[in-house]
Amino acid sequence: MIKYSNLGQHKQLNEIVMAGSHDAGVTEGGANVQTQNMDIYLQAYAGVRLFDIRIAGQSVADRGVGKE
Repeated sequence: MIKYSNLGQHKQLNEIVMAGSHDAGVTEGGANVQTQNMDIYLQAYAGVRLFDIRIAGQSVADRGVGKE
């Protein structure tokens, strides 16, 4: 197995190619949304070592909780 430290201690990050997956968590949705057909476990098992995971929050409509 190649260790990243063996690639050269003077290499910059943009000079190293790493096995990664784009939008690793997007495993559902239509043709314009879904980017992966394997979950993160299967992607790791297949050799992916870097995961591009974009976490987003979604607000819930104000239901008047805590208001008088």
